Amino acid sequence: MQSDATNGPAKISAFIQKQLRARKMKSVDPVTATEWLIKRGLQKDIGVRSGSFLRSLCRRGVIAGAEKHGSKWQIKKNKAT
Repeated sequence: MQSDATNGPAKISAFIQKQLRARKMKSVDPVTATEWLIKRGLQKDIGVRSGSFLRSLCRRGVIAGAEKHGSKWQIKKNKAT
């Protein structure tokens, strides 16, 4: 499977939204979503800090539904996707 560097942020974002719908969840934290990405092969490993790769994508604004509340990121299910 390809590494996280070769998978586009749009593919990662779409996958997370699909998982939120399938799991009937309203939101997910970056650490849990990273575990989903690893199991699916969209990310190689957890990294130095759990969820740091995904949080960096959230900060760049490329993950649909990503919102920061205080110091914590949450990825909310989008109604449009």
